[in-house]
Amino acid sequence: QARTYKDYGLNDKTDPGRRLFFPQDDNALDLYLQVLQVDPQNAEAQQGLSEIAGWVYDRAFRLCHEMNRWVACRLLAENGLRAEPSHEGLRELVDDAQRGERGETVAPRAKR
Repeated sequence: QARTYKDYGLNDKTDPGRRLFFPQDDNALDLYLQVLQVDPQNAEAQQGLSEIAGWVYDRAFRLCHEMNRWVACRLLAENGLRAEPSHEGLRELVDDAQRGERGETVAPRAKR
C-alpha cells in the first residue's frame, strides 16, 4: 500500500503529493516508517522514503527560493525530514524558511 500511495503522490499530475503525508497513519510516509519499525533494513521502505524526500525537496525549494512562500516551504520541508532526517538540503530549506518567516533576507541558494 505504501508503494501505491507513493507512486500516486509522486506521479499524478492533477493531484501531486496526495497520500504522501495525509491522512495520518494511512499515507506513504507513515506506512514506510511502520515497515522500518519492524524491519529496519528494509530496502524498499528506505528507497521509498528517499524518493519522497527528494520530491519534497524539489517542491520546497521552489516554494522558498522562487516564490518566497516561507510557511509553506517550512511545513513541506519538515514533512520531508520525517522521511529522511539527514537530508541536508531539507535542513537548509527549513532554516531559510524560518529566517524568511522572521522577515530576514534569505540569500538565494543553488539547488542541490
